[in-house]
Amino acid sequence: MIIIFLVFLYLVYTIFILFIAPFHLLFTQLLPILHDNYFSCLFIFFFLDFISLMTSAIYLKLARSSYITFSRNGLNDVILCSRVCF
Repeated sequence: MIIIFLVFLYLVYTIFILFIAPFHLLFTQLLPILHDNYFSCLFIFFFLDFISLMTSAIYLKLARSSYITFSRNGLNDVILCSRVCF
């Protein structure tokens, strides 16, 4: 059950990162040129980067704790979890 949750979390994180890169370009390069409202673009950019940073920190924390949990069950579970989590 934990492995399924980690795989789901990894997929959500990967999709989030794939969609954060175009927003990063949009809010840092295009919108300040098109609009005079530069500070709101910076605010949105920093907010999105903060969400990305917190998501990656939570994901790494869950991956590390599950790695420690599965390492008690034997070598096969460690290999399986290391392939799924990392």
